[in-house]
Amino acid sequence: MAPLPELTEVVPVVHPHGVLELRLNTPKNLNAFGGEKYLELIEGFNWARDNDDIKAVVVTSTGRFFSAGAAIGAGGMGGDGPKTPRTESPATKYIAMLIDFPKLAVCALQGPAYGIAVTTLPLFDLVYAVENVTLTTPFSRLGISLEGCSSVTFPPLFGNSLTTRLLYLAETVPMDDLRHTGLFAGILDPNAFQETVIKKVQDYLEDLAFGSIVVSKAQIRTPEQRKYLHKVNIDEMAAVDERHRSQEHKDAIKRFQEKAKAKAAAKKAGQAQAKL
Repeated sequence: MAPLPELTEVVPVVHPHGVLELRLNTPKNLNAFGGEKYLELIEGFNWARDNDDIKAVVVTSTGRFFSAGAAIGAGGMGGDGPKTPRTESPATKYIAMLIDFPKLAVCALQGPAYGIAVTTLPLFDLVYAVENVTLTTPFSRLGISLEGCSSVTFPPLFGNSLTTRLLYLAETVPMDDLRHTGLFAGILDPNAFQETVIKKVQDYLEDLAFGSIVVSKAQIRTPEQRKYLHKVNIDEMAAVDERHRSQEHKDAIKRFQEKAKAKAAAKKAGQAQAKL
């Protein structure tokens, strides 16, 4: 087996029975996605794809959030900078990698998920969660638009009303409104949650013919379907690019930053008052 890639924002761990865990490991920023994290995830998935001993990738995270979504700034919500089209950004490449990944891709949500951490969930083969997980795609609050191929994956999965609540109205949707959908393979106990997910995947791989899984996945996600999803990905990101140039987006980001600054100041004042 080739040496594991050396990553900084993602921790790769190989488990028995061919499971690679990729753990998002920037809890201080709530595991937000920036350019480096996208590229490290791509590197980890590609390492798994190219190693015959690896049969599945399980994406986990540390801290109280699974992910706060795309970080505001270069490489995250702002792409790679003004000269790099969003269609060529690390985020677009990450989505493309998920579309093409030929082995089992599993996601384990131990906390709330936002933005691209939500829209890409249907591109995984299995998604597990704990009871207190919520999903939020705050695009209209930020003056941007959807991504992750959610324009085609969400409606058949969630139905019209729940898709509207998520993608248009930027609601934070609780588990009670999600459990009836086909998104989750299981809602598990938070105690040893990630270990339980990895054990479930290991049990599957130990008992089943992996070659059959790969062939079946290739027949469901056919070259024609992947070509279509790649086009959707590019079209969605082109629309995000256009929204990024809009005055609505600039105003929304300014409001977001002002609210965050006021919240931080209030928290600091409260802590100072508590010491008196």
